Amino acid sequence: MIFEVTILFAGFKSRLFFRCLTKEKEDLIQDAACVDSRQLESVRKESCLKLTKKKKPGTYVIWTEKNSGGARKSTLVPHRDTIQFLYEDTKTIWDVIQRGLRQSGNGPCVGWRDLTPDYSWITYSQFIRKAENFGSGLIKLGLKLGQSSKVGIYAQNSVEWLVAEYGCWSQSAIIVPLYDTMGPDACSFIINQAEIELVVCDEESKVQRLIGKRKETQKLKTIISVKSVSQELKHLAKEANINLHLFSDVEKLGELHPVQTLLPKPSDLSIICYTSGTTGEPKGAMVTHGNVVSAASVMKLVMGKSALTKEDRMISYLPLAHMFEQKVQTMAFLEGCSIGFFRGDFSLLEDDIRVLQPTFFPAVPRLLNKWCEKARTLYGSKLKIDLNGMNFKTKEELFSAHHILEPFKESLGGKVRMIITAAAPLSKNIFEFYTKCLGYEMLEIYGMTELAGAGCASLSSFDFKGNVGSPTPCCIIRLADVPEMNYFSKDSKGE
Repeated sequence: MIFEVTILFAGFKSRLFFRCLTKEKEDLIQDAACVDSRQLESVRKESCLKLTKKKKPGTYVIWTEKNSGGARKSTLVPHRDTIQFLYEDTKTIWDVIQRGLRQSGNGPCVGWRDLTPDYSWITYSQFIRKAENFGSGLIKLGLKLGQSSKVGIYAQNSVEWLVAEYGCWSQSAIIVPLYDTMGPDACSFIINQAEIELVVCDEESKVQRLIGKRKETQKLKTIISVKSVSQELKHLAKEANINLHLFSDVEKLGELHPVQTLLPKPSDLSIICYTSGTTGEPKGAMVTHGNVVSAASVMKLVMGKSALTKEDRMISYLPLAHMFEQKVQTMAFLEGCSIGFFRGDFSLLEDDIRVLQPTFFPAVPRLLNKWCEKARTLYGSKLKIDLNGMNFKTKEELFSAHHILEPFKESLGGKVRMIITAAAPLSKNIFEFYTKCLGYEMLEIYGMTELAGAGCASLSSFDFKGNVGSPTPCCIIRLADVPEMNYFSKDSKGE
């Protein structure tokens, strides 16, 4: 069922329509989401909050306060509280990358593939230096310091994307992702509404597109291109009164003329993330550094013994223009993980995954459905069970499925232990294929852009299926009736 929901998220209130289950006349709703008690205790000691003891330590519970109007929150947090920050020294996204440096022992941070068969890597300290150089270069180009500056990023996921956004954050600037899927005029609308003066592009065609819209985007003054551009395009930029620079030149400029960092506060905006919305023009969600860090850090409590460590590696391919990918990458950097980028061609994604050998990655149901169908085509005749049913009658059938599907697991690198999914619920059959047949942990997240994707979460080991999971420890969620749509919380119906 869809309800109107008021959410308190790390000090940020929001109203949305939410898909959830309710259970009437229950003060305590306990799921089977058991977080390992030793893991929870270690998090308690490291956290800047003192978590209260529960009757059943390590059990993840939804709790309804009396006289709260049905507000619900996780009991991993103290009475009437939510977790705003898990670590005292990590309250902004810039703090996150610094923590990643410490957690990893200056290990590999970001990697990429070009013409070589293997991934190339730079360390955390090298990445931070590149980001600081880029931020300094922006200032030398005339970008204003602090929150008055908004920088557009019009590119596919890449090392340069992250260098650009962290470079902006090193000077407290705000990033605004741009992308084509919202329609041909969306970029112009966003540039004008957000008053963007500088845009980072990854290829010549996008530079040309922006120059072609120059009359509609009078605020735009500077374009930075990751790839080299033709002399003809340089001439067009000059005619349009746009300053055109190469990404590498901006980095070098900052290296030669370093500028003191102006680090953000938790309450500062980190990103204005535009979504298509239900009607009308794209809507810009203003997300603070504190929002993103809260959403990412509390997942450690939810994940328990499955929490990420510096040994984990993820592949980045879902658009960084969306908050889901931003959140998952923040989760990774928070614990010192390494992130490898796909080559930008989705037809080569599986090959990139095979070579990178990630231990976890974010995914959407459409991709997971595709892979399940591929496995059904390749191995369905060899299995003793129908992949549509996943009904294992004996342990032998389960072990047989694991053995038969081993080549399929190897095609995904052979080291995957967890998939993080959002955007839409997984069907039961697809969910069970990845958990039972492949043995992966599945973390399903449900939220919205304004919450940095942090509304509810459910781990596959929770055995809590058929709904959106429990509120994350940074959220308080209250279901409200929507009479005009004939939705009432008292109906106790899911959808």
